[in-house]
Amino acid sequence: MSSGCPHCFAGEIETVLSGSSRSLQCKRCGGRFNEPPGSTDSLYDADYFERNYNPRRELQMLQARDDARLLRQYGAGEPILDYGCGAGVFPETLLAEGYRDIYCADVSRDALDIVERRLGDRVKTVDLHRGSLPDMRFETICLMDSISHIPRAEAVLGELVSEHLVEGGVLLIRTPDVKDSYFRLAQLFRPLIGTRRFTKLTFANARYVLFNRTNIRWLLERLRCEIVFETETQELLPHPTSLSPVHLARHLFLRAMQTQLPTMRILTRKQEEH
Repeated sequence: MSSGCPHCFAGEIETVLSGSSRSLQCKRCGGRFNEPPGSTDSLYDADYFERNYNPRRELQMLQARDDARLLRQYGAGEPILDYGCGAGVFPETLLAEGYRDIYCADVSRDALDIVERRLGDRVKTVDLHRGSLPDMRFETICLMDSISHIPRAEAVLGELVSEHLVEGGVLLIRTPDVKDSYFRLAQLFRPLIGTRRFTKLTFANARYVLFNRTNIRWLLERLRCEIVFETETQELLPHPTSLSPVHLARHLFLRAMQTQLPTMRILTRKQEEH
């Protein structure tokens, strides 16, 4: 065990999962910090986006449309930075909602290739693996299901807010609200689903940091970002394709996990420094 939680700065951190994927948890705020196997290059390759984006694209577009309209509702301006844009679902939706000055940044070249094929020169892409963000400030910065995929997410978010977000600018974050009850339920079902599935469902294989509603509020407060809107949504799951006992048990488990793991959506404004 070690001390020094980057979320609350006071909690003691303990190891809760070891093996090829290692997971740590703060005993005070419940924040989770994972050490997935491999680098970001190997984690987020073309196969990752094929498995996680294409089969669920329609559902993701529905969610992205709500997010884009939320920005309109709160008067979010341009230019907009989508940090960790993935396969470009959210930028595509922003274009459909009338936004035009959009920057798409990602560490994965495979993700940016998808964005450039689909959206062409209607957006500007930034390869974070080969370079850094342009020396400019944005009216709006969005991290849509990306903050948990970023090593040292707290430091990266701090730099984005301090160096690249204008005073009064909008910061929109969507990420799972990971509570202790979720992991307790996963541990209960571990003998049924196996270690590989357990590791995936607890995000230890592909996400670096997991927030909950409490510690992300603490982080945003330290960054002088005032929360003006927040809500929770449930991720949609497909209906089961088999009613065999094994598939039914797994489906019921996923439904139970879904109930335990809402997605939090938080819109903030950067406050002026006094």
